[in-house]
Order: sequence, then structure tokens, then C-alpha cells
Amino acid sequence: MSILSVCQTLSTKIGIARPTVIYGSTDRDMLALQGVIADAVLAIKEAHDWQKLKAIATMTGDATKVGFDLPTDYDRMLKTASLWSSRYLWAMNHILDSDKWLELLTIPYTQVTGSWTIYGDQVQILDTMATGDTAKFFYIKNLPVVAADGTTFKPAFTIDSDVFRLNEDLLRLAIIYKWKQAKQQSYEEEMNDFNIILNRMIDKDGGGKPIVSGRHSTRGMNVAWPGTISGVS
Repeated sequence: MSILSVCQTLSTKIGIARPTVIYGSTDRDMLALQGVIADAVLAIKEAHDWQKLKAIATMTGDATKVGFDLPTDYDRMLKTASLWSSRYLWAMNHILDSDKWLELLTIPYTQVTGSWTIYGDQVQILDTMATGDTAKFFYIKNLPVVAADGTTFKPAFTIDSDVFRLNEDLLRLAIIYKWKQAKQQSYEEEMNDFNIILNRMIDKDGGGKPIVSGRHSTRGMNVAWPGTISGVS
């Protein structure tokens, strides 16, 4: 469903005339609606690491390079993302503190699992990766919109035929409550409806969540049960 169709279905809910054009219009309500749509898309995109927007970035060492450009469609890393190198058996150490990174650059530490940080729109990696070594991480793309051709992905709506890549009902509810919020109208009920559907979509996203039996490895820890878990009461 196009963004124009979505807004046509909700127009009576927010008290505006059924739109025939949104993007390209100079009507005050349509200009305000464009801003509300952008806010709604941002709220949904940032609420969860949506599987549809996930991608894997791969950096390949050349024995010289330390900084690697972020992908051109990079929005952010996953909320629990790690960086994994072909050189090590464990995830690399994420350095969040800038002074700590400077310490690594100035004091001759021996890296056990390697370290990384992000600045200057680059992933910085220590020690320098050897030629052919790779490092990978999951990230979220900044492309929640697709053109009507189904192949051109975009960071935002720009024409009326554009389509939201995530759930359209969720977008509709977000637009309604954010419009009312912007107009200083009562919006609590609409926001509650949005949050209910949001939580349902998050729970469904990425497939089922099976009950684990036997032995598995989680972030470097081996966890084992003596038997099989057959159900949860």
C-alpha cells in the first residue's frame, strides 16, 4: 500500500480532507503530514532491530588499513551487536571510551581478541588486520522505504507512490497518534493502540523462539541441561 493510500485511510481519524497528493503539495495540512510521517517512520525504525533492515558488513584486511568506511546505507549497529574477526575465536573488544582508545594507540598493548571502535564514520580496528583477514558485524540499514518498482530502497518517503517496508498498520497508528500529539489533542488512546501492535510486531519479527534443549553456546559461555525441556508452564 502506498503512503498516499495509507494516509487516505486515516484522514477522517485526524480530521483532514482525504488527500489526493501529499508530496509536492503546498497545502499546510499536507506539509504538516509530511513531518508527522517522518516522525512516525523514525519511531518505528528505532523501536527494534527489524530483520528486514538487517545487513552484514564485511571488512577485509590488507596489512595496512586500520579504519574502514561504514556502509553507505548504514543507520546504526544492532543494539547487541558484536564485531567478529576471522583471526579470533571470540568477539572483538568494543571500546566505547575515547580515552581508552587513545591509550590503546599510544601504549604497546598485545591484543588478545582485537579491539574496535567507531569514529569519523569509520570502524577502527586494532591490531591491524593481516591481508585476507575479515571482520564482520550486523547493522541496520537506513532504508525503511521502497519505491513502487519494488527495487529502489530509500531512507524516507519522497513521492506518494512510495511504500513502507515494515508494517503499514503500525505506520498508520503511529501517524494518527503523532498527528494528534502535534496538534495538542488527546492522543493517549491512539498511542496505546500503537504500542500494543508494536509489541506484537516485535514479538513476531525474526521468526519463532524455540525452547532449547541439550547444549548450546552463548557469547562464549557453554550452557547445558541434563535433560530436555518439554514445555513451559
